[in-house]
Amino acid sequence: MADALAGADAAVQQPFKPYHQIATFAPSKNDILNTLEFFFGKPAQPEKLHDFSEHHAATYHFPDAYLGKNVHLRDTLNNLILSSPQDWQTTTALPWMKIEGVTVVWDEVHFDVRLLQRVPYEGASRMQTSMRRSHRDRVVRRGIALIVESDFYRTEAGRKYFSDQVTSIRYCVQETANYDVLFSYLTCTRTPPPRAHALRVASRVASRPSPTPLQATTTTTTGTSRRTSSRTAT
Repeated sequence: MADALAGADAAVQQPFKPYHQIATFAPSKNDILNTLEFFFGKPAQPEKLHDFSEHHAATYHFPDAYLGKNVHLRDTLNNLILSSPQDWQTTTALPWMKIEGVTVVWDEVHFDVRLLQRVPYEGASRMQTSMRRSHRDRVVRRGIALIVESDFYRTEAGRKYFSDQVTSIRYCVQETANYDVLFSYLTCTRTPPPRAHALRVASRVASRPSPTPLQATTTTTTGTSRRTSSRTAT
């Protein structure tokens, strides 16, 4: 029981697996590949690892097998973005949502809310009316790059610089999302439902002042209107 508790305490104190320590002098091929796998995950083109020799490892050459899409860094950034404390823009206004593909399709349904009408005994009630609209949009692809030395993992300063760059990208993504949320709210031009639009038009007409008799007779440009206006004025 005591050994189990001691093991649990050790796991709490070291929640992450330490990276592979490379040799300080003449590291081997396996040392370099194991260390790179800790920071970048599996290579995108593993068949190119056959061209990585001991000479490349001794000179800290970055393998060409890692050129291409890196899923490990993507998952690391997603975990940093979604698990870290966020601003209200991405928690309340427009929360993060996982989608498949680059096209977003959604439906908008409006139900006409009205007062219930009186219906005679065994009479037919009026039907509920609604309006349905379909919308389609595409996601916007954005990106940012980082640059590190090929042997950054040799020193503590290099490893910290790599970690700080990944964290900085997380803040860049959050800041960009905050800007997009505010821009979407300020430039939203969605058309209102027909009933709401009709109510707005009716309110504008009702609030417009009615023309006076003199103004009503002078709105046209014919000669009759001029004579009529002079009579009204006298």
